[in-house]
Amino acid sequence: VGKNKNGHPFFLGLSHPTKFEIDEKKMIEKTFLCMNLHEKPHRKEIFEHFKKNDIFDKSYFSYMQYDSNHPYHKKLPSEMNFELEVPRDVLPCFKPEYRPIEEHKTSFCSIVTETMFFSTDCDFLLKDSIFITEKTEKCFSAGHPFITVSTPFFLKKLKEFGFKTFDNWWNEDYDDEIDDELRMIKIKNLITELSNLSIESVQNMYKEMLPTLIHNQKVNHDWYEKNKNICSTQFYKHNCIVDSFIINI
Repeated sequence: VGKNKNGHPFFLGLSHPTKFEIDEKKMIEKTFLCMNLHEKPHRKEIFEHFKKNDIFDKSYFSYMQYDSNHPYHKKLPSEMNFELEVPRDVLPCFKPEYRPIEEHKTSFCSIVTETMFFSTDCDFLLKDSIFITEKTEKCFSAGHPFITVSTPFFLKKLKEFGFKTFDNWWNEDYDDEIDDELRMIKIKNLITELSNLSIESVQNMYKEMLPTLIHNQKVNHDWYEKNKNICSTQFYKHNCIVDSFIINI
């Protein structure tokens, strides 16, 4: 939350009712999962880094999945039935893309390209704020470790909210980097470092992370219970249906 602002992390807990069981027998096929619904400069940089370093083969990657004419268009099997984003003048509800997808089950780590990255993003509205969205929240429900491509001190804020991150397994000093360009370089270097690990190595790392992933899922449940009772956003205020999933308050 930024200076002189009253904010609330209303996305936390949102997908908890659709959580996946965290299973030590999970079989990892890809190192990364990276989903990018809309085009943004920092997402384009990540796309180009994956391409330049031949990381796509080790990843589930989507980009502008609803626009097959876009030059960077990529679409995952689980996204085939996703509806387009609800128009801004229509009340949005819990949407299919807010919950974990099948590709979470066979991948190791999410590269979360959050809504904001650069110091000028939404400067008129959210200066000095940290905006946590469903892009990060679904990692808790999916039992996924993550690298966050976002504004500085994002991971620090998650820790303040009770979550654990992954500095026991890799360097997260990118989170402290205020300079946007240097922060992006550190994130890219970390992605490259992990991409060079074997599937066996990340499988073992995942098993080591199980207590952290279980902890995060529990904390996310606590946020679900808190938000469904006190949050006045449209996601919790209305009965929102995805298949058999209903939120009632």
